[in-house]
Amino acid sequence: MQESLTGAFHDHVLTPHLTKQCPILPIEEGKEVYSASMTDRSWILPAVVLTAINTCLALALYPKPESLLLSLKLLPLMLLGTVGGLAIVVFGKTLRLMKGGEDAPLRKLMAWADWPLVRYLLLAMALAAMNKIAFLWLKPTLNIHVPFWADPLLADIDKALFLGNDPWRLLTWLNNDLSGFMYHPMWYFTLIGALMIVLAQKPSAEKSAMVLSYFGLWSVVGPMIHILLPAGGPVFYERLGYGDRFALIDGGPETASAADYLWRGFTSGQFEMASGISAMPSLHVTMAVWTMLCIWKFKRSWFLPVAASSFYVIALSVSLGWHYAVDGIVGGACALALYYALLSFFEGANRATSASALGNPTARNGANIMPQ
Repeated sequence: MQESLTGAFHDHVLTPHLTKQCPILPIEEGKEVYSASMTDRSWILPAVVLTAINTCLALALYPKPESLLLSLKLLPLMLLGTVGGLAIVVFGKTLRLMKGGEDAPLRKLMAWADWPLVRYLLLAMALAAMNKIAFLWLKPTLNIHVPFWADPLLADIDKALFLGNDPWRLLTWLNNDLSGFMYHPMWYFTLIGALMIVLAQKPSAEKSAMVLSYFGLWSVVGPMIHILLPAGGPVFYERLGYGDRFALIDGGPETASAADYLWRGFTSGQFEMASGISAMPSLHVTMAVWTMLCIWKFKRSWFLPVAASSFYVIALSVSLGWHYAVDGIVGGACALALYYALLSFFEGANRATSASALGNPTARNGANIMPQ
């Protein structure tokens, strides 16, 4: 997978090289500064490793690993989002060409198309889909080995944070028959779009930090925090035997149907596609925050509508009963912390490589100084 991904780049994107950039090291005025360009290998290899580890853990720990293979059916569905995103780009550029008086817009587009980048996007999104599937395998596995105990604690924390109020009571006005249906697709399509936008960027510390944080949130942060604070969420509070504290939440028919599906899998042990129960952290909120950060960094003109849809999803995660508010607070904080920690790491590595290049005449002339 790594070779396929890296092989899909243009030489100017894939090949490590030196380019003039703004100074990243203190130098005397008038001197040229060169910074070693990063490559996408910096995130691809760790992403492959994280995906492989979660896959192996799930297959090793789940009693009937063959039943997990059903989730592979999600792979083509996830890739449809990528194809849809590419189709939107093609449609938009076709309209612009037609408005500009182009007689043969499709022929122009075929000449314009960056086919290596398209191939890379499809392969990278396939890797992201496999990582998500690995998480969906690990999630029900954790349900078997880690009993739920943290729901009363998280509910009490919520009430304390909101000055004696259960936060879902403040958001019930959001709930209607369409809310449950909007919750998942709106979150999914904005997430896919943001991931495609960052993947299409040229290699940089910001890109590597953003993409690797995506994989790290699914592969490490989500499972580890669930192990530390295993909770089902308000929608399962009564079924877990903790009382009727959240019985008045009405998430609509879509939420009720999805909750019944997840509960059947949990109680029967016969997990199917996209099953498993986990409230802490809220990965819906975690990835909504990641999406907003991604758009702010790489497509700022789209930030306001993306932020509006993301905050809507964040509010619905509480109003529909899927999560405690603290689930989202922790998840969002993790998204920000992981991105900036990785950014600091990649920028530090880039500075160290650039410092080495300053004392290496061969590297300053454009030789490859980055590891292959």
